[in-house]
Amino acid sequence: MGNIDVYLFDDCDYVATPWEIEETVEWYNQLTGVLVCEDYAEFIDIKKVGMWEEISIEDAKGKVLTGDCVFGNLGYFAGELCIYKSFYEVLKNMDALCEPEIIASREF
Repeated sequence: MGNIDVYLFDDCDYVATPWEIEETVEWYNQLTGVLVCEDYAEFIDIKKVGMWEEISIEDAKGKVLTGDCVFGNLGYFAGELCIYKSFYEVLKNMDALCEPEIIASREF
């Protein structure tokens, strides 16, 4: 996994980065057109914070989910079955990052 940090930018996007914060802020500003500074990039504890990731029914064998609801780390939202994973789990399953990447967003 290497030395990857995750920051929440603009109260919206979770960015995983192998770069220093200054370089990552510049990258984010160029990518999104939103002007944020280091003071508005919130450092995230990747073992405590995570995201919902879509999974198949086979991955949730033995679980019954209906409506928009959450059962432990499984959730069913707008017809999609999801599992909650910490960013640590997500990053360890990703290929090595050479540059920042938006890995999750609060906007949909």
